[in-house]
Amino acid sequence: MTIRDTEAVLRVDEWITGAPHEAQWDSRIIEYVSRNPLGCLVAEEDGKCVDSR
Repeated sequence: MTIRDTEAVLRVDEWITGAPHEAQWDSRIIEYVSRNPLGCLVAEEDGKCVDSR
């Protein structure tokens, strides 16, 4: 997962939970991925994060 995937990850979260994400999650995801780039995995197709739709 890279910082570029943040929006796609938040879309998946909203799709699963049915609730919009809190504004703080953008910065939290970016901070975590910056500290530990191998700590999160996403499914990719053609180099882009794949959401479940």
